[in-house]
Amino acid sequence: MATPRTRKWLVTTGAALALVLAAGLYGLAQQTDEAKRDRTVAAPGGTYHVLPATLETTQWGWLDPKEPPKLVVSSGDTVAVETMMHAHNKIQPGTTMDEIVALRKANPGGGPHSVTGPIHVNGAEPGDVMEIRILKITPKAFGVNFNLPGKEFPTIGALASEMPDGFVRYFYLD
Repeated sequence: MATPRTRKWLVTTGAALALVLAAGLYGLAQQTDEAKRDRTVAAPGGTYHVLPATLETTQWGWLDPKEPPKLVVSSGDTVAVETMMHAHNKIQPGTTMDEIVALRKANPGGGPHSVTGPIHVNGAEPGDVMEIRILKITPKAFGVNFNLPGKEFPTIGALASEMPDGFVRYFYLD
């Protein structure tokens, strides 16, 4: 149980923190439209590209550095990149652990991830620093978490020994 001195310190500190936060938020709200606009991350004058996630534009389980570019852009361009779920979108709600195991065995050596790209930037050379701004992320309608069966894949995952039969759970997002 907190002593009266501790309670007084907590109340005083909490009130001071609330005052500082309120002042900061008020200051942000009072900025001019020009100051707000200067912080936006739009690419001025660049071209807008869309890179859809298809079997031709994604790699399943690894990112091969020798893979030819799926899109070529210039500095300042904006790119909308679509992604797939695990195993080239083959893991969907209702996919059983047996089906996930079969997918893994059909793709030995790679992970479950599907990666879109690569994207080549004109004029970029090895060692260059690139600034990438993420303007928006739109999640899929669901997510999935799974561990492969430890009895079949004893060296994959930190919990393999604790999940001999595997585990899969789907999450619906709102």
